[in-house]
Amino acid sequence: MRNVIRTASAVFLAAIAFILCSARPSSAVTVSIDPPDTTVANGSSFYVRVIVDAVTDLRGFQLVYSYDSGSLQFLDFQPGGVLTSSPDGFQAFTLPDVTPPADSLAYDAVIFGAGGSGPGILAFIHLKAGPSGDKPIGCVRVGFRDSHNQETLPTCVGGLVEIAGVTPVRRPTWGAIKVIYR
Repeated sequence: MRNVIRTASAVFLAAIAFILCSARPSSAVTVSIDPPDTTVANGSSFYVRVIVDAVTDLRGFQLVYSYDSGSLQFLDFQPGGVLTSSPDGFQAFTLPDVTPPADSLAYDAVIFGAGGSGPGILAFIHLKAGPSGDKPIGCVRVGFRDSHNQETLPTCVGGLVEIAGVTPVRRPTWGAIKVIYR
């Protein structure tokens, strides 16, 4: 009976150690939206960059961000310099948000061969602005994979998009224009 308890305890402790060691938080690396505060006009399409501080041995990453789908429309992701500078190529996928409402963006990427490093741009998020107001882009999760397929969880910082409404313009009357040019 003692051997059964010892074996069960050892298995339990090994499982806990595996869970704790499989995803290590990495406070030395930060992933953030750049610029952190973006001002755009209502109806315009724009890009924000997802940048990373110094990182080495980057073989893959996953980005998950939340946004206000009533005011921002997600168009697509574009690969950044960390991916495109890899001499051995990369593969990246935009993952659809399958639960309504569509209010999150997810991007998975893998770097082949020697891997990538930073600092640099991981991706560009292409959005279209809707009604005016301040709309956050929140960081839900960022995970990195190294050449040993170990996951690290860098510090993640979101951003804010200020959507400026259309400023009404009052047209001058013909009389007012004549006064200016006389």
